[in-house]
Amino acid sequence: KPGRATLSSSPEATAPFAKKTEAIARDAFGELGAHGMITLDFRVDDSHTELLEANAIPTFTKLTPLYQQLKAAGVHPTHLLDGMIRKTLA
Repeated sequence: KPGRATLSSSPEATAPFAKKTEAIARDAFGELGAHGMITLDFRVDDSHTELLEANAIPTFTKLTPLYQQLKAAGVHPTHLLDGMIRKTLA
């Protein structure tokens, strides 16, 4: 569709950045005192991984990357949200 970005990556292309990006994400989650779900936006190039922003109330529609990632993993988004609600109420 015109005006829409396409997000695609392969495990081979992302492997060099995945561990570093995950470490930054875990650190940011802890430093922010986050609970539940947040999204983090990164800028990655050949030599740098930079955290751009954290979204404490992330957009969650069929067009967002998180929804698409869950779908690709075979996880229905309601399962994620149900689990988060159960954990919060426990």
